[in-house]
Amino acid sequence: MQRKRLILFTAMMLFAVNIIAQEKTNKLLPDEIGGNFSLTRQDQTTRNSPGAGAGPGLTLLAKYNLSPKMFFTIGAGYVSATDKILGTDVNKVSLFPMGELRFGFYPVTLGNLSPYINAGIMGFKSVYNSTAGGTTTKIDMGYDPAFTGGLGLSYNINNKLSINAGGDIAYAFMSTTGAGQSKPIFWSAKAGLSYALGKSGKKASGEEMEYPVDNNDLAIDDLFKMNTEDQSSSNNSNQSKTETSKDEADALALLFGETSNTEKSSFDSNTSDNVTTGTTSKAEKSKYSRPTNANELIARVEQLQAEIERNRQEVEALKNKVNENERLLAQVSGKVAGQYAGIEQGYSNRVSDNNFKATYKQALQYFYKRNYKETIRIMRNLLVSNPDHRLASNCQYWIGESLNAMGDYKSAMNAFNNVLTY
Repeated sequence: MQRKRLILFTAMMLFAVNIIAQEKTNKLLPDEIGGNFSLTRQDQTTRNSPGAGAGPGLTLLAKYNLSPKMFFTIGAGYVSATDKILGTDVNKVSLFPMGELRFGFYPVTLGNLSPYINAGIMGFKSVYNSTAGGTTTKIDMGYDPAFTGGLGLSYNINNKLSINAGGDIAYAFMSTTGAGQSKPIFWSAKAGLSYALGKSGKKASGEEMEYPVDNNDLAIDDLFKMNTEDQSSSNNSNQSKTETSKDEADALALLFGETSNTEKSSFDSNTSDNVTTGTTSKAEKSKYSRPTNANELIARVEQLQAEIERNRQEVEALKNKVNENERLLAQVSGKVAGQYAGIEQGYSNRVSDNNFKATYKQALQYFYKRNYKETIRIMRNLLVSNPDHRLASNCQYWIGESLNAMGDYKSAMNAFNNVLTY
């Protein structure tokens, strides 16, 4: 009765852990699926040991990543222990069905190689077979729980596929034994493959995002610098002039850092006389409609004169700022000249374009392998070595993604906000 209660408790715990994992990772599917082939031997000092051999087994696994260093696996399969290697002469123990739950930890990551430790609980139904004189005797021992744990290594072949190998021990702590017999202990050697279903990292789910590194591709900052030449080819000459004037005004506003909604509205009122969009309000449409009488025409002329005067004042203010900037530049020019040699030396130490791209690709590989600290280190070194490179904004982006995957959300937000500074 006690054994049945423990087995029921174990099944409920497996179900509860699965629900918790789905809520934590915000998804139903595991991060990885895979399988292991195993060789298992029962300790000869324990109950009904078949002898000095090792039986074959197969376990199917589903893996959930709780954090970059923590994970748990749910497995089910068949395990056997025999009196020969991969064969049976007389005695054999079959553990089927077998289910297990293990929690694991990656203490360190060595490039593509990640050692880990794991521990958990498993449950199985054990059947002992003994063959003598052509007759096989079966002893059904029923269901037993066991504590299990072990060590292993995981080697990443690529972003999706990994090879796993390790060794485990299982102790059936509630198994019924006879006088002078110890409870069953099983030793296993395992090897297998696992396949990643989704994105590694950080996000609970989602896809891996790869950004271009070739000369013919666009970097992140290019996405914000694209013009609309192909979209404006069908517009009339007045609209083309309007867009050009607006771009120039935006550039000046960015230069002096004081763009306001009022200034933008004021500028648009002058340059949009012949351009209307689907989002234009009724008031704006009436503002640009044709006057119907002399009073409206006079009011329109007065309004335009006021706007022209306001724009003239703004231009005058911009000129004053330019003069002030030139004065400040003249003051610091002597200091800059003294530091020019040091600056030249700094530029000479910059990473070449090819080396920058190669190192950038290497950092991405570390990200896909969940080695976020190494990814951040390499990306930051690239930013220091050449902050003007066209992929500098990409580096800043992946720093943010890595921090997000590590759970440092505040730092990740700051990193994302700095993407457009490169």
